[in-house]
Amino acid sequence: KYNFDIHLQNQVNSMYILFYTVSFKKDDMIDYILKNSNFTIDNYDFNNNSILNCSLFLMKQYKFSDFIIKKYKIDVNRKNSNGKNILFQAIERQDYDAINWIVNNTKINLSMTNDDNYNCISELIYYYNFKKDFDNFKKSLDLLIKKSKFKFCSKYILELPTKYKSPNINIQLTEYFMDKYGFNLYVTNKKKQNILFLSIKYNNDYKYIEYLINKFKPEALFYTDDY
Repeated sequence: KYNFDIHLQNQVNSMYILFYTVSFKKDDMIDYILKNSNFTIDNYDFNNNSILNCSLFLMKQYKFSDFIIKKYKIDVNRKNSNGKNILFQAIERQDYDAINWIVNNTKINLSMTNDDNYNCISELIYYYNFKKDFDNFKKSLDLLIKKSKFKFCSKYILELPTKYKSPNINIQLTEYFMDKYGFNLYVTNKKKQNILFLSIKYNNDYKYIEYLINKFKPEALFYTDDY
């Protein structure tokens, strides 16, 4: 009647009209759009939004998310154009409620890596950056360790210097990993680089580098060993 183009995107956030249907929780609207458009249930927009991540991350509608996953047989392991499935997207957003829900309520493959070959535990450590989220971070970390097949060992401490964080965050994580999991501060990567070397390499805050120097024994500052 109104000659409306159902494929138009919102000019503000580039989202398709299909994605807005989750706010109404009406699957008949989804059915109508899918039937009368070129959309599929797996469509991503320019910003890598999909109907599932809109339901999970924007609307926080876990019951409806479960419904559309089952009704439309959505593949939760499908990667977006950045090489990330729905779990990695939740981790990148630091959405710990969504992380826990995905792990506990979907058929997510926890053995998958992203296109950069990082696993879900590495990514969780990489993206954590707010002290107020520490308790939620620990719960999600424990859940991923319990549910995945990855051995949580000292090599994960080498994830800390790879992204700039506040020195207090890196110190907090370093202390936590050593106290709870007995991580070896002297562990190295395959290039014989330890956490101090990597912190300097990636230009971490001097306070964290100073913290590491004080933690290392003087005779072991340049010690290397394979993990």
